[in-house]
Amino acid sequence: MGEAFRKILSEDQRRAFAERALLGIHHVTLHVSQAGVVLLYAILGQAGHLMGAEEKEIPIRVLRKLLILKCFHQLPKELQRHSHLESALRNPSSLQ
Repeated sequence: MGEAFRKILSEDQRRAFAERALLGIHHVTLHVSQAGVVLLYAILGQAGHLMGAEEKEIPIRVLRKLLILKCFHQLPKELQRHSHLESALRNPSSLQ
């Protein structure tokens, strides 16, 4: 999925989608927040970090990433090289 995004979207478009995904992460509805995490990881080509050896591990990993992003206001290690996300994460209202 991430490969498809990289092939059809420009860098600016990927950045815009990533920022919108961060906005979704801060939504009050858990399902929207989880979808935001999955979209963000897919756009950045990092979806492999959400996969587990078993299917039942995936929701747990998504919730862990959501906790780091939403509650601790930090980027998980694998996303830290995407510096443009740092300011958006700290101030999600700026994305609206």
